[in-house]
Amino acid sequence: MSTLWLITYSIHGQARQAAFGHNAIADYRAIDPNATVREIPLATLAPLIDLARAFVDNIDEWDGEPAPGMRWYREYHAARQQLQALGERA
Repeated sequence: MSTLWLITYSIHGQARQAAFGHNAIADYRAIDPNATVREIPLATLAPLIDLARAFVDNIDEWDGEPAPGMRWYREYHAARQQLQALGERA
């Protein structure tokens, strides 16, 4: 697989996104006729994964894991969850 297909659609007035290894836009146009698809080469994602990893590593190294209400708490946990979903060390 060399491409990720990102589908943006709305359901019950809420914007959603789904990613696939194939173009599944026809399935989502049945839900939302205005659904769109974006083709993303996987090679472009590597720098973003590296950026998320560096962000998590730097927060851990300098400040430790932030507690709720602390600066960067939401961003830190979102980055960690994304890395874990990708099978990366987080």
